[in-house]
Amino acid sequence: MANILYVGPDAVGSTSRQRKNVLEGLGHRVRNISTSPPEGASGLVRRAYDITQFLHRQGRSKRIPGLVPDFSRQILSALRSDPFEILWVDKGILIARETLEEAKRVRPDLLVVGLVLDAMTMPHNQTRVFTQALPAYDVMITNKSFEVPFYEFRGVKRTYFMDNCYHMGTHRPVTLTANEQRRFGADLSFVGEHEWQREISIYRLGEAGLNGLVIGAWQGCRQHENFRYSFERVWGDDYAKAICGSKIQLGFLRHINQDTQTTRSVEIPACGVFMLAERSDEHEALFAEGKEAAYFDSDEELVDKARYYLAHEDERAAIARAGHERCVRDGYSYRARLTRIMAQIDADFGRQFSVSP
Repeated sequence: MANILYVGPDAVGSTSRQRKNVLEGLGHRVRNISTSPPEGASGLVRRAYDITQFLHRQGRSKRIPGLVPDFSRQILSALRSDPFEILWVDKGILIARETLEEAKRVRPDLLVVGLVLDAMTMPHNQTRVFTQALPAYDVMITNKSFEVPFYEFRGVKRTYFMDNCYHMGTHRPVTLTANEQRRFGADLSFVGEHEWQREISIYRLGEAGLNGLVIGAWQGCRQHENFRYSFERVWGDDYAKAICGSKIQLGFLRHINQDTQTTRSVEIPACGVFMLAERSDEHEALFAEGKEAAYFDSDEELVDKARYYLAHEDERAAIARAGHERCVRDGYSYRARLTRIMAQIDADFGRQFSVSP
């Protein structure tokens, strides 16, 4: 069992909050310092956080006093008052190298563990403050297999690749009410951010006479009349309901991040829903094609398979069940994967943090 100071976004529905809660559920003692705007924050406060992030992108560890907390002071104060063993930094784009180095001077046995789910070699995701701080990390956990060499080259002592995960309390089969089915029900559905490749694929499905629902920030896109576009953002139970309301959930990759899997890649099957996703080696390793999920390489194949599986309900349901069973059997949950990560930290650093899942 570890005493963990957890620094990261704590917004409702965020995967960072899910990971923090899972570590607590595993028996670790966790104290949180949130790096996201507080719930109900004003537009002024949110803008101040945006400006702070912009400054950090330029390598300037500055903030807007009075609107954005001094995260460095909060971290060091917590470490001086409590014997934390791990400083866990979730997407540390606002945490400077000087803070991490001072943290180790305050607690010489401290392990600094980072975790990121974004492609941090891409300029739109990283900050200079983040990349400059990498030599101060003992561990970096990433879901981007292609970025492992980047972290190793930049001086991180150990870099662990972790496939995407699902949160057992959130991503699970849900039965919708009649009102929820009217809100989320669809033959085809996609929940996520806009990207131009996704826009074209959705439009091609509509042109082929297929119907569906798109949920996310898609304002300004070219819409097809066969699809409903909901510009809301859904979190927590609503996110699970949005997935479960559809016969087929689309699993588009994020091309701007060069993704080969996304969080949805595991969350959709974990909800017991049929996933039709872009083909990749990592997708095929997670779920067997034609047995636990279905894949496509082109819009033509996407249309053909969408038509086929909509017309073959029993086969679609069997694949959805098998995908869900794979998630459970092979331990794709945050609980299972973080348990393995903690065991790896024990092995690499001679610690005894592991607890049984």
